[in-house]
Amino acid sequence: MKFFLPFTLAFLSAITCSAQLEITESIKDFGLLRRADSHWIDVEIKNLGSKTAYIFRVDAPKNVEIKFSSKEIPAGGNAFIRIAYSPKVEGKFKEELGVHASAWNSPKKIEIFGESTHAVSSVVPCPDFGSEGRTSSSEFHVSVKSLGDERSIEDAEIDIYKNGEKVYEFKTDQYGELTRAIPYGRYLIAVRKGSAEIDTAMYVNAVNNHLVVSLENIEDDLPMGNNVEIDEEIAEESITETPAEEEEADSVAEVKELERTSLPEDSEPAEETEYEELPVSTYKQNNLVFLVDVSASMKQRGKLDLMKISIIELLKVLRPVDRFTLISYSSDTEVLVQTDSNLDRDACIEAIRNLSAGGGTAGARAIKKAGKLAERSFVDNGNNQILLATDGAFNEEIDKALRFARRNRRREIGMSVMGIKCGPFTEKQMTTLVGESGGQFILIEGASDADERLIEEIKRSSRR
Repeated sequence: MKFFLPFTLAFLSAITCSAQLEITESIKDFGLLRRADSHWIDVEIKNLGSKTAYIFRVDAPKNVEIKFSSKEIPAGGNAFIRIAYSPKVEGKFKEELGVHASAWNSPKKIEIFGESTHAVSSVVPCPDFGSEGRTSSSEFHVSVKSLGDERSIEDAEIDIYKNGEKVYEFKTDQYGELTRAIPYGRYLIAVRKGSAEIDTAMYVNAVNNHLVVSLENIEDDLPMGNNVEIDEEIAEESITETPAEEEEADSVAEVKELERTSLPEDSEPAEETEYEELPVSTYKQNNLVFLVDVSASMKQRGKLDLMKISIIELLKVLRPVDRFTLISYSSDTEVLVQTDSNLDRDACIEAIRNLSAGGGTAGARAIKKAGKLAERSFVDNGNNQILLATDGAFNEEIDKALRFARRNRRREIGMSVMGIKCGPFTEKQMTTLVGESGGQFILIEGASDADERLIEEIKRSSRR
């Protein structure tokens, strides 16, 4: 024992010196946690040292479940700790977790906090890494009835989407019920009978596995999306824009024109049936720059899901000659995809699937960035268009946004706005914006809108 202890201390000291572990974000905000929301977050740990390091354990209360992507972190590598929180009571919560690792002499702290709208009686399962819960499934129940008289609605259509793509299609039985086993995970669920439709996002697991939908006056051929009610907590939030940092003053005269890398339109294919939706003889080559809002408000009410559905459905009909750029914006702006030729649909769709929401909104700066990228990929005699997908108005930078829109229009780059479940104020402001940019306001309220309206707009704007 006299020899073992010094050796152990020396060994641990060597590991500590050569492995430098860093928790990327030690404070994590769940925000408003509803039954419909995913109840887990990931925390990244990086190894900045020259030797392999190890995570030993995480100290957590009984209502917090922990999983690891890996406990071994090679030099220069990283690992993730998945933290699943099951609220014991409604209201605000805060928990402090202790992470033990070989590179630290004492545990490092991770703090999680938020506000829950509900309480659960048992621990909600934490999904495995790489599966997002696909290896575990739950009996999922949907009950559809008419509002008021509580009649069961037979043959109501139930479409279930995951990451922007439809994964299941069901109908209710004669009792207005549906029961199917589906994997744990977050889904957008659209329920339709005739022209009455509603959708909601929810996280399905062993605890949260029953959706009750009420449709009002379904025989009266109501407009799509009207007079529907869902028996689920829907947390409305005020959309607060984060002011962008003040940009340098500039004028149109001071802005240097970017060199256009425009190319002649690609020749027509031998058989136009290859492009059934967009035949080359009818529709121009497209240069589309998607500017997508991924601020925190897009998490709510399935807005991000509807945006994903719209863009993925369009990608499925775009041609190899079309150009596609994807820019996300919240507090910052990031270029995710830029394709000038040989459109890779699968890669673009995967980028859309991976979009997540969080942060504020810097919309005007993002429009300026989108204009520059549209200019670089400009197509002579083509449809050069920015498509802004957002749920919120620009509270403080609308003047800048209008100026950038006018500038882009002078360069023959139009802009349309996809309004995702927008309110009246947002719709009014965005209509003004597209008026300056020569585009259209495309209102998307539900899954059926998301399936069709964006494709219709591209057909309109690219028609020869």
